[in-house]
Amino acid sequence: MTTARSRMLVLAMVVSLSASAVNGHEEGTGLMYGPGNAFTIKAPPGWTLDTKSGQSQGLYAVFYPVGSSWSSSPAMMYVNTALKSGDPTLEHLIQGDVKRQKAASPNLQVVAGEPIAIGGGKQAPVNHLSGDKWGNIESIAYIEAPTVWVLVVLSSRDRQAYERSLPAFINLVRSHRIVPIPVKKGNRGAAI
Repeated sequence: MTTARSRMLVLAMVVSLSASAVNGHEEGTGLMYGPGNAFTIKAPPGWTLDTKSGQSQGLYAVFYPVGSSWSSSPAMMYVNTALKSGDPTLEHLIQGDVKRQKAASPNLQVVAGEPIAIGGGKQAPVNHLSGDKWGNIESIAYIEAPTVWVLVVLSSRDRQAYERSLPAFINLVRSHRIVPIPVKKGNRGAAI
């Protein structure tokens, strides 16, 4: 995980339970929301949604394979957001993210991946990264929501664990659904 992503604003999460786990919910669905936006995201089959273990890192939705934990899993995923006011276009966000990461890790290699279809005819651009100063191998999908950018990240220090987790990463990205927010008459903002 890079410091660039840890600086991003993360929104509160409410979890719908599908099955219980120690700190998380196997294949649970989470609702992330904040001013003017809300979306759901569902843990892939065989993965746990955990809303507690990543909080000290500013992450309110972390995912790891069932039977492991956030601190011990060889591969993990998380969801983060950034306000659109900081980056006016998705391309600007991606370029800024890569620039910040390369400043922290000059040997970082970034390869554009195949975009992931997320419904409604939209695509989530994906970057694959390796060679950062922590030894991480990562994939980042970038999703445009009404008032925020959503980043879905797969991270590992083990190439085999990373490659085994790529289908789960694609599944997680595809589970993203924007939740319509009703706007009260006379309000300039949205209310949930």
